[in-house]
Amino acid sequence: MNLRKLSELNSISKRRLAILLGTLILSLSAYVTPSVHAQPSTSTAVSCNPTVFGPGTMMMDHTVCTAIVSSMGGGGSPTGTVDFMASAMGGSFSAAPGSMQFIPPSSCMLSPSPPPPLAPNQASCSVTYTPALMGPATVETITAQYSGDPNNSPSSGFTDILVLEGPLATTTTAACNASKLPDHKSTGCTATVTNTTPVPSSFPLPPTGTVSWTCSPSPCGSFAPPSCILSPTSADPANSSSCTTTFTAMAGKPTTVTITASYTPSDPFHTPSSGTTAIKAGS
Repeated sequence: MNLRKLSELNSISKRRLAILLGTLILSLSAYVTPSVHAQPSTSTAVSCNPTVFGPGTMMMDHTVCTAIVSSMGGGGSPTGTVDFMASAMGGSFSAAPGSMQFIPPSSCMLSPSPPPPLAPNQASCSVTYTPALMGPATVETITAQYSGDPNNSPSSGFTDILVLEGPLATTTTAACNASKLPDHKSTGCTATVTNTTPVPSSFPLPPTGTVSWTCSPSPCGSFAPPSCILSPTSADPANSSSCTTTFTAMAGKPTTVTITASYTPSDPFHTPSSGTTAIKAGS
């Protein structure tokens, strides 16, 4: 064999060896390097029913809070537990109807079947929350923390509730456009009813119901209408309502007429109240 053929054989052998070594390295790399599969993300939505409640308001002293966990990337219906927390101290959690309790009492186990109707990538569970009364009106934040499972990552969500110690106290003011009225003349009068303890705009509770109008000493005049229905004010629609009437003075000698606006609630969230104003009436 001449030297040229020997050199060609050596070159071919080296190329084959290089290819074999490269293939071996790639095979070993694939074998020793684990494949990493990221868990699909999830979202946790929380809602409580009712959102406004409290003893003394003719409503429940507790609320039922539900967490709905959704898998965002093909992880199937999430499994595992959800832990609930309240921002205020002293409240307590317990099992909710239809949900499986877990330990501790503030946790529940997810299920794909309880209400509300769920999509195939969702699961939910509920707890009952009974707050400790902290004042006339307290906003609390309820947080739900999903622990995750082998196929879904953890997530959390929150919602706010308004806890009332009892019906909100109200104040009623009465004001008329005219301070003096000749016989048989009329003026407009407005009653404004306001929550003594303001609630946040996220939980509007303007006084609802009617205001009845009277005057003294009798006979003193008439009102049209004798009562009016409240509507939220533009200045503070979460806490204040107003309505108007027209007062017509009777004939007689000049006298001071006291006009009274009496508020009667039509909901369990407010207390009655009244206010007065005075007008000089008569010839």
